[in-house]
Amino acid sequence: MKLEIEVKRIRGSVTQGEAAVYVNGEKVIQFGDDIQMVKPGQKYYGEKIGNWASTKPDADFVKGLLWHPFDDMYHYSDKVKAILEKSIVEDGKIWEEPEKI
Repeated sequence: MKLEIEVKRIRGSVTQGEAAVYVNGEKVIQFGDDIQMVKPGQKYYGEKIGNWASTKPDADFVKGLLWHPFDDMYHYSDKVKAILEKSIVEDGKIWEEPEKI
């Protein structure tokens, strides 16, 4: 089984951004990104436009999906579970008795 979690950043403008989190190619959740003016030597993530870029690493968005504080209300983990259940069905093999000669 392969589990792939990917963060895709979306820049609406120079100072606005979002990050969508995908599990096995299916979008599960989208967060607002923290776009700030970065200074020389400062870490940034994703695309830098002018001196503006995200100061939030991809790992923060993945953690937000996996341990969302309002999961009991919004059920993001149920979406991930459904994706995993689908992959179980797709990965399964049926054993067949070999032909007797």
